[in-house]
Amino acid sequence: MMIVENIKNADIESLETWYEDGTWKRFSEDAQGELLNRLIAYRVCNSGEWDTPIE
Repeated sequence: MMIVENIKNADIESLETWYEDGTWKRFSEDAQGELLNRLIAYRVCNSGEWDTPIE
C-alpha cells in the first residue's frame, strides 16, 4: 500500500501518472491528500499565474 512517505519521495512525473490513470484512488486517505497537495503546489508554482497582480 502506498503511504505518505512514498508520496513525499516520489518524483512529480510519477505523481502525475498516478493521478491521471486513477491509481491514486487506491492509496490510503493520507497518501491521497499528500499526492493532491504536492500536485497542486507544483502546478501553482509552475503556472506563472502567482506573479499576476490582483486587480
